[in-house]
Amino acid sequence: MPAARYPRPVGPPVRNATRELAGRGGDQLRAWRRTTFGPASERPLRRRPSDAVAVVVCALYLLWAVPRHDDVSGVAAGLTSAFDSLPGGLRDLVDGLYRLGSLWAAGLVVVAALVVRRLRLARDLAVAGVGAWLLARVLGELTAGAGDVAGSVAAAVDVGSATPAFPAVRVAVVVAVIRTAAPYVTRPWRRVGSGLVLVTALGALYLGVALPNAVAAGVVLGWGVAAAVHLAAGSPGGRPTVAQVVAALDELGLTVTDARWLPDRPHEPSMLSARDDAGPLVVRVLGRDEADAQLASRAWHRLAYRSTPGRLHLSRIEEVEHQGYVLLRAQRAGVRVPELVVTGTAGPGAAVYAERAVEGRRLCDLPAEEVTEQLLEDVWRQVALLHAGGIGHLALTADHVVIGADGPVLVGFERGVASDPQGDRLADVAVLLISTAELVGADRAVAAAVFGLGRDGLLPALPLVQTAVLPTAARADGRSARKEQAQRIAALRTVLAHALDTEPPHLTELHRLSGSTILMIVGTFLGVAALLSQVGDPATLWDTMSAADWSWVLLAIAVSLSTNVATAIALMGSVPIRIPLARTTELQLSLTFANLAVPTVGGLAAQIRYLQKRGVDLAAAVTAGGVISGVANVVVTSTVCLVALLLSPAQLDLSAASADSLLGVLELAAIVLGVVSAVVVGIPAVRERVLRPLRSGWLTVAAVVRSPRQVTQLVLGWAGNALLYALVLYCCVAAFGPAVNFWTVVLINTGVSTLAFAVPVPGGATAVSSVGVAGALTAVGVSQDVAVAASLAYQVTATFIPAVPGWFAFHNLLARDDL
Repeated sequence: MPAARYPRPVGPPVRNATRELAGRGGDQLRAWRRTTFGPASERPLRRRPSDAVAVVVCALYLLWAVPRHDDVSGVAAGLTSAFDSLPGGLRDLVDGLYRLGSLWAAGLVVVAALVVRRLRLARDLAVAGVGAWLLARVLGELTAGAGDVAGSVAAAVDVGSATPAFPAVRVAVVVAVIRTAAPYVTRPWRRVGSGLVLVTALGALYLGVALPNAVAAGVVLGWGVAAAVHLAAGSPGGRPTVAQVVAALDELGLTVTDARWLPDRPHEPSMLSARDDAGPLVVRVLGRDEADAQLASRAWHRLAYRSTPGRLHLSRIEEVEHQGYVLLRAQRAGVRVPELVVTGTAGPGAAVYAERAVEGRRLCDLPAEEVTEQLLEDVWRQVALLHAGGIGHLALTADHVVIGADGPVLVGFERGVASDPQGDRLADVAVLLISTAELVGADRAVAAAVFGLGRDGLLPALPLVQTAVLPTAARADGRSARKEQAQRIAALRTVLAHALDTEPPHLTELHRLSGSTILMIVGTFLGVAALLSQVGDPATLWDTMSAADWSWVLLAIAVSLSTNVATAIALMGSVPIRIPLARTTELQLSLTFANLAVPTVGGLAAQIRYLQKRGVDLAAAVTAGGVISGVANVVVTSTVCLVALLLSPAQLDLSAASADSLLGVLELAAIVLGVVSAVVVGIPAVRERVLRPLRSGWLTVAAVVRSPRQVTQLVLGWAGNALLYALVLYCCVAAFGPAVNFWTVVLINTGVSTLAFAVPVPGGATAVSSVGVAGALTAVGVSQDVAVAASLAYQVTATFIPAVPGWFAFHNLLARDDL
């Protein structure tokens, strides 16, 4: 009987797997097929995020390269000259190798369709080849301006033609077909295909049929087409066949029968059920290609989403042996876990992990009336033993608890760690509490958790009882379902707080309008009015803006959006827990809308609320979003400004930035700060309300200083933010007139931004930034109309345009209960 935590096996069992794998009977065609196209199963077909990224990157490169198709300068000129200087005696040999790439691509289609009868592969190869050819010819027509189809086809296949084409059509077709076939063929033949791609590209340069930029565009186009085919139709995960797994287990000394694949589950490894003389087994399988894909997926999800925490393993054997080690550690700590049978690599390179299947039903499958208090308390005692042994499960939902004959058994340690930070173990508590509350209700779930872990074990986990802590598979689908789940979790958080005799975490409200909002809007309009007042003739400004190079403006918009990644990294460094990069980047994008709708206050409130949803308490969230990020921003940005001062060739006259008036404002701010400090210190009631969160905030600051990770993220984030915003301004200046030295622009932007940041009056920062940037640009020799136009464009691209996608990001975060 297979383990109850896994679905029913699918497919017929393999009875005589070793005989099948050996291919006895002398079937040479089958043996050749195994060594070329590989015996690995084509199932399951997967659509990988890396293919989507490849399509986007290739499209962006081609958009950049097409307008510059005839630019032969710099590196391209050097390569052309180098290949022209080579001796011509190798032409016949290179010509043959150049043709070989096309023959190989065509041969793959024929062999796949007729010999090995993989019609899906043949279809994908044909689509990739034809698609690459058509797209290459379309781009060729775009760059040439005109031309007929017959002439284009002749130019594409005529090796002797000395007329370069853009992109290199043959290179694009060869790359597309070989890259599409890569997941289906064995690694040695994959290397042969990569070698032929290189030979084809270099041959095109040697024979003079394409310029370097055309060859590069052909390679990128072929790569993008192959990625698009994989994304549309899916590609194999490189999973071994059942026969291979059985043979590998036999080589490791474990003879099994009735091996069958279990249904694939998203974000889970390939699993199969089997039997040996002692009973049922569950086997986890990692083939070579599947392990590579899991490493990339796991690394991306860890960085971007934190949905698969745990450790990143660079080899298959390291991963399965680590899982076995965690299981043995848990067993040694007294936790009821499955029995480890064997781990290792054998056969055709598959890494296997086999454990004894647990007889019983999953906790999530039990009716509520069968989930007794004693059962839940026993589950929590197992969790307490697990964490006392320093082990984190990191996916501890109710479907990873099997009710066996002796009681609850914790299973599914694929993501487990044996030297886990306290924060991840607290996430175990929060996830299991939410999961059990879905089964028996908040009151019963909390009562059992309090009995099993005690107040000291639950109190630190209280802030983590949020939707964001749940694994991806445990989150509700659909907006209404997510809203209901968020409401249930909020009610659970309140019940838990009352059981622990403490206040539930208060989430910061998202305010809509305040006095500072009105002042900020007024300050913005005053800044724009002051900026426009510098223009003597409005018609001159209009003419300047009408003649703008919009490619620079588009680049400025793209760079402006990328600044959200830098600020997300900085925010990640301001808190002690690890938060996801992708979701935090979405938060920063949403703040462009929140700060525009409710300037400063709205963005800060949304940031604090987001951190609270991630399990950060209110004082630490306020400190992270205000003190730590603010101080780090000023320090790092000022350092970047000093570096730019050393590298900039310009001598700046910043008198236009009105430094004297700013100094008076700063003096006023110092007086106000002194009065506030006296009130806080002198009135006991105020002192108690202020100093208590300050103590908690100071602990957060001290933790940041002691953490190399956080310091590095703060420095990289704010330095990247300063440089990227300077690049936005650089693009805006280049759009309206001659470009200015980049480090001069960095000095202008960071210097003016640092001064503007110090203005404590709402709206003052915008006014100082608008006027100061234009004045500083004028001081370094930019004409006044260009400086004003660039400053206006900078405000639009850096502030207003990002607010449009920011609105969608803001509402998506609300729908996902991340705000």
